[in-house]
Amino acid sequence: MSDTDPLEPGLWDFPVPVCPRIGSRGFRRPGMRGRIRECFGMGEFPVLEGLEQHLSRSQYFRFLWFPRSDNVRIVYQDPTQQISQYSQYSRFVLPDFPVFQISQYSQYSQQFIFPDFPGFIPGFHSRCLFPVFIPSRQVLEGLEQHLSRSQYFRFLWFPHSDNVRIVYQDPTQQAPRSSSSWFWDYAVGFYLLEFLLWISSFFPGLVVWINRVFFRLLFNSRVENVDRSHRILTYECRFRQHVQDWAIPIGRTKEALLELRAALEGNPGIAAHFPVEIRFSRRDEILLSPCFRRDSCFINVILYRPYGKDIPRFRYWELYEGIMRKHGGRPHWAKAHSCTRKELELMYPEFPKFCAIREKLDPHGIFLNAYLEKVFC
Repeated sequence: MSDTDPLEPGLWDFPVPVCPRIGSRGFRRPGMRGRIRECFGMGEFPVLEGLEQHLSRSQYFRFLWFPRSDNVRIVYQDPTQQISQYSQYSRFVLPDFPVFQISQYSQYSQQFIFPDFPGFIPGFHSRCLFPVFIPSRQVLEGLEQHLSRSQYFRFLWFPHSDNVRIVYQDPTQQAPRSSSSWFWDYAVGFYLLEFLLWISSFFPGLVVWINRVFFRLLFNSRVENVDRSHRILTYECRFRQHVQDWAIPIGRTKEALLELRAALEGNPGIAAHFPVEIRFSRRDEILLSPCFRRDSCFINVILYRPYGKDIPRFRYWELYEGIMRKHGGRPHWAKAHSCTRKELELMYPEFPKFCAIREKLDPHGIFLNAYLEKVFC
């Protein structure tokens, strides 16, 4: 190693994303974003004698001491304009394109999680517009118009009613502003709602009233928020919950939702909590993506667990899954579903290819658990 730079760039010298919550010496630096150059080097415990020199040499300096030895690992992390060397990094983690293909999840993930891959959208202010109440049938009739009006369009349906909340989310240059209120968002939208949902676990018929009243209280007025994209495009899940989420071909959206509504009306004993979230995603080429080679609509149903109490859900799940299967649905991998391997092979055309690559990379099943064994073995 040279005297001027104790850290020789090596295989691990590549830019990595800046964590937005970490700044110089542990403090947040809001203006910091982009890439950082991360270098590692070996040292000895006398690094303490030159501590000030190390602190002045790097914006993000730390070292790791190995107890009962003089061994120290030195880490410098600094902003850089270098281009990410993923081709070099991929020799260790992503050996070839098929492996990279199975390691992705969806186009949505590519856009918002992996910062140096094609399709990534860097930090920007997003405008989140919630128009006023529109009847669900009117939304379904004008679905193409809504999809063309906003880059990220979704809507929330309140079961046991015709109420729908429209959400448009788009990039903007406007200054940040928020309509949030602790009283409405938490006092009413969380604490009061959780108590009423707990009461409804004894009297399920109250869910119809809860869905309609809380739509009027919290979702029946026009609201507009502007903030960083990672705040606009995410949602705070305040409740413990059970969730199912399937993707169907986008052309089957109207038919599937009308069937789900009719099925709930025909089974008054099933209490469906609000909201049913409907969102959309373009097709991709990711082997086990629910959007594999087709533009898709995700229909997400939910049952909350007020104060940790389980609400009977299996009749609702069975009814919902039946409709999703009928319309060519594919389950969200991070949500509950009852699909077997044989069913998944029919849903995903490249399922055997994925399994072959997985077995090649993990021949001894080190990364399998009981659930994955049922799905992939």
